[in-house]
This record gives sequence, C-alpha cells and structure tokens, in this order.
Amino acid sequence: MGRTRKTSKAKAEILIEGLDDSIGIWEIAAVVRGEIPRPDGSEVRAASLEIVRDVLEEGLMRPGFPTREGSFEVLRKTPGETMERVEREWDELGRDPDVGEGIWFDLTEKGEKYAKTLSQNSIQ
Repeated sequence: MGRTRKTSKAKAEILIEGLDDSIGIWEIAAVVRGEIPRPDGSEVRAASLEIVRDVLEEGLMRPGFPTREGSFEVLRKTPGETMERVEREWDELGRDPDVGEGIWFDLTEKGEKYAKTLSQNSIQ
C-alpha cells in the first residue's frame, strides 16, 4: 500500500488509543477499515501489517498479551519474528481478526511519549 495519509492517520489513532489500553490486532484492522473507502480484505491486511511493522521497528509498541491480573506479558521477539507470527495467524484465520483473536500491542515508554504528543496536537 505504501505510506499514505490514511495509513498515517490510522497509525496515529492506534497510538493514541494505546494510551488507554493495550491494542489487539483486530482493533488495528478495524481502525484501518474505517480509513479506507470500500476496503477489501487484502487492503486492510496490507495496511494493518504496515502499521504493525512501523510501530515495532520504531520502538513505539511491543507485542504480547494482557494477563488476568491486568498487566501485559511482553513477547520477547524481534520485530521480524513478531511480523511472521502476525502474518501466519492472520493467514490461518483466512479473514480479518475478530475481537480477542491474535496478538496484542502495548505502548513502550517511547511510544507513550509520542502518543501523548499526537494526542495534544490533535486537540489543538
């Protein structure tokens, strides 16, 4: 899909949402779906994966899963390993992920600072 304004807007929205809670891959797909007019599954997948790759490589988010205790269990994987897992799980579903399916993402300290800046700029 390449870097587009819609993808950048979706990425910013995801990071801002991350200030409140961890974000599941299905939420990323939903945000992307809302930014693409008449999206098909391949467009949603490609744009979602681009955003995931960006936030991981930029050190803005880390992969893992929320725990019953309310913390976040980080997966100790490289961005490449995480991308392989996300793509494999998405392919195994054969459709966009639904609520609760797939990997989750949590803001890093760097991501939290960046998301707060984005949030403040969107208010002004």
